[in-house]
Amino acid sequence: QVEAGLADLWARTVPSMSRGWRERFHVSTRHLLEESLWELSNISAGRVPNPIEYIEMRRKVGGAPWSANLVEHACDAEVPAAVAGSRPMRVLRDTFADSVHLRNDLFSYYYGRLDFVGRERVQRMPPGRNRRLDCLHRGPPF
Repeated sequence: QVEAGLADLWARTVPSMSRGWRERFHVSTRHLLEESLWELSNISAGRVPNPIEYIEMRRKVGGAPWSANLVEHACDAEVPAAVAGSRPMRVLRDTFADSVHLRNDLFSYYYGRLDFVGRERVQRMPPGRNRRLDCLHRGPPF
């Protein structure tokens, strides 16, 4: 089903986009799929990546670069290849990915630890189960 969905998406987006955009979209799609397998492998092995590995992996597997490419298509505002490949744009893309994914991780960790029964919150996952974010026992930052 993933392949069929990607083939359908490709057929609907590619005709109106440049070769440079297609290459960027291909790379971000490949990274999304490869890093998803890497993440699943880590989960299966019970391996927690070090923080630097984790950030680099999340930049690719979280889908932010992939989504950013689709925004270009949806807004009919393709970023020129020379700009898309520049260091400032890479930093902007990485910062966007980091902020989206880390924020999601914080909220997912917090809400993953709670079951909501009516208005009552019941803790269901004891500390230590998610070694990646165990420092967040106090809840989300809001």
